[in-house]
Amino acid sequence: MRRIFTSFCLMFFALGLTIAQTGQSSLAGKVLDDTGEPAISASIALYKGGALVTGVLTDFDGNYSFSNIDPGTYDVEASYVGLSTQRVNGVVVFAGKANKLDFELTAGVNLDEVIVTDYRVPLIEQDNTTRGGIKTGEEIRNLPTKNIIALAATTAGLSTQDEGRAVNIRGSRSGATNYYIDGIRVTGSLPPETEIDQLQVITGGFSAEIGDVTGGGVSITTKGASKKYSGQVELETSQYLDPYGYNMVNAFLSGPIWKRSNGEPILGFRLSGRYRTREDDGPTATGVYVIKDEKLKEIEANPLEYIGNNNVLVPTAEQLTDADVELRKTRPNERRNELDVTSKLDFRFTQNLDLAITGTLNQTENQFTPRFNNHSNNANFGGTDWSLLNTQYNPTNYDNTYRVISRLRHRLGRNTNASGEASSSVIQNASYYLQFAYEFNNTLEYDPRHEDRLWDYGHLGRFNYDYTPAEGIEVVDGLVTPVHTGYTRNFRGFDASNSTNPGLSLYNALIPSDTDDDGAYLARNGFIPTNLTSVYGFYNNIHTVYNRYAKSEDRTATFTGGITFDLLPGGSAKGRHTLTIGAMYEQRDNRFYAASPTRLWQLAGLLANENIVGLDTTGAAIDSFESQFFPGVMVPQYALRSSDVEGQFWRAVRQRMGIAENEYVDVDEIDPSMMSLDLFSARELNDQGLLGYYGYDYLGNRLSGNVQFEDFWAVNPETGQREYQVAPWRPTYLGMWVQDKF
Repeated sequence: MRRIFTSFCLMFFALGLTIAQTGQSSLAGKVLDDTGEPAISASIALYKGGALVTGVLTDFDGNYSFSNIDPGTYDVEASYVGLSTQRVNGVVVFAGKANKLDFELTAGVNLDEVIVTDYRVPLIEQDNTTRGGIKTGEEIRNLPTKNIIALAATTAGLSTQDEGRAVNIRGSRSGATNYYIDGIRVTGSLPPETEIDQLQVITGGFSAEIGDVTGGGVSITTKGASKKYSGQVELETSQYLDPYGYNMVNAFLSGPIWKRSNGEPILGFRLSGRYRTREDDGPTATGVYVIKDEKLKEIEANPLEYIGNNNVLVPTAEQLTDADVELRKTRPNERRNELDVTSKLDFRFTQNLDLAITGTLNQTENQFTPRFNNHSNNANFGGTDWSLLNTQYNPTNYDNTYRVISRLRHRLGRNTNASGEASSSVIQNASYYLQFAYEFNNTLEYDPRHEDRLWDYGHLGRFNYDYTPAEGIEVVDGLVTPVHTGYTRNFRGFDASNSTNPGLSLYNALIPSDTDDDGAYLARNGFIPTNLTSVYGFYNNIHTVYNRYAKSEDRTATFTGGITFDLLPGGSAKGRHTLTIGAMYEQRDNRFYAASPTRLWQLAGLLANENIVGLDTTGAAIDSFESQFFPGVMVPQYALRSSDVEGQFWRAVRQRMGIAENEYVDVDEIDPSMMSLDLFSARELNDQGLLGYYGYDYLGNRLSGNVQFEDFWAVNPETGQREYQVAPWRPTYLGMWVQDKF
């Protein structure tokens, strides 16, 4: 045994494996006969889901021990030649604890009889070194909530802002709470409560392997395969019974795939799925005021109106009365759809060697009502709350999590043999396990009307212009001479037929179509005054666009491993030390990208003609025009002069439109389908605060390779512009520990 232990220690440290378990669980006890004497070499069998997990024999003192077993509910059977067999069902093995179960076997008249009893959790826990609470799968099933965070929040010392929101432990921020699934720290969504065998909340007295926790921990042990085929389908709905529209279908199937000749499974599976929909995933206690449908249609068609003798233009919604709104129990357009799939394969090659592979999938589509329009100060599409007028345009958030966890566990040798020879060994129950986990989470958030078409967010329509030569007077050789001084920009009308926001285009509906003053149009591409988009400073006006496009990717790779063994320096009767040696390694890769797209049109208008610096009077005239001051006199007309100024947009947009560099560009005439973000340089966008990113380039493309600090200043040789690359956030966690539990 000593050689095996030493060899494995060397292999473990050479490979640099890691551990992130939330505490080793064990089950131990003593077996006595009806005279109070220890039952030597009594057989103890451990069952879960009807399948044999492992078995041990008692030593000379009648003691037995199962080390490094999964938390959960087991059936334990004790048998001895000449004595009755006893079986205790529902034995709860708590996570991270040394659980105790004793047997007293009696001389049976019928030796084929098995005495079956139900387990009762002891009132006093002998191994209670941590603070918190533990809930079994049975307790979870009987609780009135189906949210894991709400389940955890029933423990003393925990608080949550609302059911399903992040949990705070001992006053710490929610980010200080760590979550573990089958011993692996995770960051994405958690599995459904129906797949939880045991839930442990740790608020204090942390074991060595999670000693870096600053707030607390929530540890989940998932259910495994069963020995016999079993399944369940559960349907639940409140449709037509209340306004919240809750619907849920939940199903699972479990059983063996491959069996031995004695019926014990070699390979088993468990597959479960849950789909839930809710019309409002966070209803208020007091309800919410919403505009009535008929009034909403009226305001949608006429978002602005003139009031007073001075014809002041104001939002029509500022004339609403109590009769125009109604109190509803649910917030409209707050639908949430959620799909959870969990699968697990349990390989039991021998009683001492097993492999478990767990895969989870969570896909969430969530409509939500913004409390304000993000980045409204930049967008000039201001306002505060959407709930009164704009819920029909609620943005959507997509959140997907994919996860796989594998664990190989090997119990070295046998705990004891039939003659009890192992009772003299100082080291017993040696085992090791290796774990690997990979988690991928991505999110996406946008206005569903425009999705990733960023130029559509702020587009109201086409503003048409043309240019005519401007004339001035100069004195040349004592003579007053008309000269060409530049070009006059002439407004030729507004056309909303190609608008990607026809509702916002109605903000210009009251402007006479024959006006030649573009200043009369207060609503422009990329800009609407806040006095028109805000209703008394409390609500966004109708047709508001959600000014945010965001996405993220988070990847986490975790390698774990550990060695556990019992040290009995004076024999089992004088105490047992359970030693665990481990380390942890975790590599994360987090990326984020967000844009505030409505102001793209305004920025494009500022940059489009920054290269035009006047007339090119050094060249030949390109045409002539008749003087307004001296009829009949023809004035030479010159082309514009372009300067090679710093920046990218002015040149790129002309190349896109196929016009010369010394011609004017009116971006308000361009269809949004012809515009793209790569017309700008990274600096042009970042200087205006329209972007935030890391792990992506400024265009939203995922960066590849190893981005260095110097890459932030690197110049793209094709464009001659800096791209200001920012590396993804890649923290690496590494730690090692030794723990002795006695």
